[in-house]
Amino acid sequence: MNSFALTQTEQEHFQNKGYVGPFDAVDTESLAALRHTFEKICAKPFSPIYNRVTHRDWHLHYRNLLNMVQRPQVIDRVTSLLGPNLLVWRSSIFNKEPGDSRLGWHQSSLFAGEEYGLCKPALMPPPTYEVYADLFNVSVWFALDEATVANGAVQIAAGTHKKQYPVRKIPLFESEFGRLFKDNLARTGDAARLEELGRRFANETIFDPDEDGAEIVTLTVKAGQFFIFTDRVMHGSLPNVTKDQRRLGVNFRVTIPQVEVYPHRKYGDMIDGNDHDVTKHACVMLAGSDTIGHNIYLN
Repeated sequence: MNSFALTQTEQEHFQNKGYVGPFDAVDTESLAALRHTFEKICAKPFSPIYNRVTHRDWHLHYRNLLNMVQRPQVIDRVTSLLGPNLLVWRSSIFNKEPGDSRLGWHQSSLFAGEEYGLCKPALMPPPTYEVYADLFNVSVWFALDEATVANGAVQIAAGTHKKQYPVRKIPLFESEFGRLFKDNLARTGDAARLEELGRRFANETIFDPDEDGAEIVTLTVKAGQFFIFTDRVMHGSLPNVTKDQRRLGVNFRVTIPQVEVYPHRKYGDMIDGNDHDVTKHACVMLAGSDTIGHNIYLN
């Protein structure tokens, strides 16, 4: 049986740069079947898990999407970074249509709703962990369509994952994330949500890659390939300047059983930092086992 574990050189690259890849994972035939599910979601993105329009956690409804991340090409590499016991706690679909703007530089570690200007961490690592030193979560980003410079490939500011950058508060729809929300909600016709978000403020990261002297890596990825990165690294994506080339991607966020997912739930608070009601949320065991018992799992 082949092992897809990261080499020592690849592990050092991740530690130094904050990402590794891309790697091959999903063959053309499997990708075609999965793409059919994603097309259904994009056409009608009202989630039965969250009872709202959202790009999050569709793997809890269409469980075939988990086939992407349950492959040894993925698991072996992620265990090289996080150890043998892994769980998927979130997925996000990124549909960048022709004409969509760039997504600005941002970073996250605890997923506290920073893009909404909130602070309610979705992850609680053990108290002995240093948030910007100890690795306890990675994102696995898959391309459903080829991601190019023209249609909005992801960019990484390599090596920026070892510190937290400052933020400023601005009206939500003036922020990079806010403009993205506005475009997506306008496409789905969710006028009520648009009106509500228009009254909010957001945190926008203060980061100038030129002033910082950052090495910017543009991750052009073929359909069916994936890369792994830490959300602590400054990342964003280019605008889609094409007339007819969508860029569809999905990421799976993977953590370890020592980390408590949505810790506020144990106090009866079911609303997370992105205003999602997580009552129906569950984690999915990806590898190994959970002997700690912090988290709720999908049956």
